[in-house]
This record gives sequence, structure tokens and C-alpha cells, in this order.
Amino acid sequence: MLKILYLILVKRYYLFTFNKKQKKIHFSKTLFKFLFSL
Repeated sequence: MLKILYLILVKRYYLFTFNKKQKKIHFSKTLFKFLFSL
């Protein structure tokens, strides 16, 4: 039981950090496009 809860928490944590990283990458790409288009 505890093991399952632990796995769920780890999975959520990884997804959360991954999403944050993806947003950062997306943001930098958008910024780059914006600067490039000026």
C-alpha cells in the first residue's frame, strides 16, 4: 500500500517538474521567435 502511494507521488512529482521544464523551453522558443522576427 505504501509503495503504491510512494510511486504515485514520485510520478506526479516527475510530471510536475517535466511540465515546468517544457513551459520554460516553450517560453524561450517563443521569445527567440519574437526577437528573431523584429
